[in-house]
Amino acid sequence: LLFYTRGVNSDSAPTERLRIDSSGRVLIGTTTEGNVNADDLTVANSGEGGITIRTGSSSPGNIFFSDATSGAGEYAGFIDYKHNGDAMTFGTSGSERVRITTAGLVGINTSIPAAFLDVVNHGGAAEIICQSSTQPRLMLKTTGTTAECRVDFGDSGDSSRGAIGYNHNDDALKFYTSGVANERLRITSAGDVGISSSTPRARLDVKDANTGKNVILRVSADNNTPYGLVVGNDT
Repeated sequence: LLFYTRGVNSDSAPTERLRIDSSGRVLIGTTTEGNVNADDLTVANSGEGGITIRTGSSSPGNIFFSDATSGAGEYAGFIDYKHNGDAMTFGTSGSERVRITTAGLVGINTSIPAAFLDVVNHGGAAEIICQSSTQPRLMLKTTGTTAECRVDFGDSGDSSRGAIGYNHNDDALKFYTSGVANERLRITSAGDVGISSSTPRARLDVKDANTGKNVILRVSADNNTPYGLVVGNDT
């Protein structure tokens, strides 16, 4: 079944616009299904092409996926553009799973992503899993050579209570607690470890955070016993 159009008051031959073939497939802009012979709808254009779903300003545009066992109004998956929230959503089993906001933020299992990628899982411990047969890695990169890559730890009320950071400027791995302003331990590029010291002078340099002096490493479980091992001197 073929459908044609031609210009108003035109004597030119009509142009085929739509075809329904013997298999029930709908072809728009093409007379052959080409390599997509499993598709029920094929839209072809020699330039830019696409399918537009246009709705009212407050109505969503939807693409639904279902099978022959689905009842009326039931669907297994969907792609939805919400005009009110100005967001693209993707769902399975009738529930939203992924949302992309107008700012480009991606939320997985959250409708209000707070970062470029916001993953929420209230039903288990693992939220992101990296798996490889050789060397699974999670890479953090900065665009410059002086900034710090950092992994922050916190709860819903405070996003940065503890952190691990690598500073490219001084080439050191740092550990923070009680906020990212409080560096507690540093490992330099030479492998020296400083506790409350940003410039360790030995393989292990332990200082008092208040006085800056070397401290006693206690070997007794009794905190009232003033015996221990002194590393370095007390200056």
